[in-house]
Amino acid sequence: MVSFPILRDDHYDLGFRTFVIGFTASLLCIPFAFGCVSAFQFGTIDSSSRSLVREIEVVRLLGTMKQLTQELRALDHLAHAASTDRARRDEAARTAQVRDAFTRAWSAYAPTVRTADERKRAQGLWEAWQHFLTAEAEAAALDRAGERDLAETVLMTVSQADAAAFTQTADAVLSDHEAGITALIDAVEAAGTTYRLALAIGSWGAALAALGLMRLALRRVAHPMTALASALQRLADNDLTVSIPSTSRPAELGVMAAATRAVQETLRHAGRRDAEAARLQSQGEKRRIVVEEATVRVESAIAGIVETVSSSAAALRGTADGVGRSICETARRSTMMNALLAQTRSSVRRVADSAGALGAAVGEVGAQAEAAATLAETAAAEAEQSTARVRALSGVADRIGDGVRLLAKVTAQTDLLALNATIEAARAGDAGRGFAVVASEVKALAAQTKDATDTIGQHVAEIRGSTAEAVLAIAGVAARIEGMSRAARAIVDAVARQGAAAREIAQSIAAAADGTDQLDTDSAGVADTPETVDPAATAVLTAAESLTQDAARLGDEIAGILESLRAA
Repeated sequence: MVSFPILRDDHYDLGFRTFVIGFTASLLCIPFAFGCVSAFQFGTIDSSSRSLVREIEVVRLLGTMKQLTQELRALDHLAHAASTDRARRDEAARTAQVRDAFTRAWSAYAPTVRTADERKRAQGLWEAWQHFLTAEAEAAALDRAGERDLAETVLMTVSQADAAAFTQTADAVLSDHEAGITALIDAVEAAGTTYRLALAIGSWGAALAALGLMRLALRRVAHPMTALASALQRLADNDLTVSIPSTSRPAELGVMAAATRAVQETLRHAGRRDAEAARLQSQGEKRRIVVEEATVRVESAIAGIVETVSSSAAALRGTADGVGRSICETARRSTMMNALLAQTRSSVRRVADSAGALGAAVGEVGAQAEAAATLAETAAAEAEQSTARVRALSGVADRIGDGVRLLAKVTAQTDLLALNATIEAARAGDAGRGFAVVASEVKALAAQTKDATDTIGQHVAEIRGSTAEAVLAIAGVAARIEGMSRAARAIVDAVARQGAAAREIAQSIAAAADGTDQLDTDSAGVADTPETVDPAATAVLTAAESLTQDAARLGDEIAGILESLRAA
């Protein structure tokens, strides 16, 4: 029995397990990288959004305090122009309400002051407000004392100067905060641009990495396995000329290819032995022909001598020779059949073992490919979570837009109030001239506030557009990851089909092994036949022995014939 060792490639030991682990790790790194980039960008955008909300709230409070200052100055003029005590009390009540509103606005504004520069400006606002209140109290005291002309002078000079100082300080603070809002909006836009660029680069990189990994999987696993399965199928069809793929493959494929090559060599060796047995059988047939020719010569030479006993001797000798040849031929053929069956049984068992190893390896590949598909589905779920976070950011931008619209509504109401005040001042004539100036300033302030709210609204709309684009980009990444999951599932299906083919080959080879066992049993029965027939042949030869005395005269001729047989 000739054995063929399974060849191994000592220079390449990358197995299926290592390959699948590397493939899975590569797929896992893609969503991890996206998550890191998303977390960093979301942190930047969230911080900027919080600062933007705080700055908008500060602008709103400053606008409210500025408006309340103008309203309080207008109420002071109305109280000074009131002709009855009841009208003065009504104006005083309205003045107290405005003061309370300013106090609440200041209480809300004070906690937002953080830096030293902001505290300095807030201190200036508070001092301007206190000066304005002092001038107002002085004018009210003069009114109560009956000094209306002096009170009007205080209102038109000191109070107006204090109000202008407060307005100027408030405008400076508003300008600083509006600049901060613009900077924050620019930061959010820059973060959105950076995030979109990172998503684009990451998407292309992920797509290229996935294509590279798929190509590597096809080249290192799928194609070699398909070639090996095709070679096994041709071997099962008794095609011994098939070319076995190279063993320079991953460890498991290399072992299977080497085992298949060993089976091929074993089958080739068995074929050569069958050809040698056929050649020996042909030589035996030729020798039998020579023996028959020599027998004819013997029969021709001794025809006259054995005429009296020709019938019985020829019958007995023919029977003995026929039985002897049958026994010898049967024994020889049964021996050859036993040897061939033993070789065939060994070859079939080796093929069965190799097919079993192939089925186990294919099952391992299927399990690892299933794990890779599961990881791809997990990556798709994380992409959906990123989409939900970006949509939540869009909701924050919508709420900021609602605040801006509310501020615009308040500005419109302020503008309407200034228009009404202008109309009332026109009706009052010269007495309402100062009130008309205040109404004009309130109207101008409302116009400025409207322009600021429009600008903020535009920036908020741009933020919503950027978040919508981010949602679309993340959706595209999720679609690509889903495509990778479908490709991994296709690999699982292909490996399952290869496993089914390997199991069918193993079952066919097992059935062939059972058939060789049955043939071995039948051949053993045939080999025992000569032992049963031998006693009958012995009896025939004993009966023919009685004729040897009459055939002694044929000894010389028979010796010559035997010499010719030995020469043949």
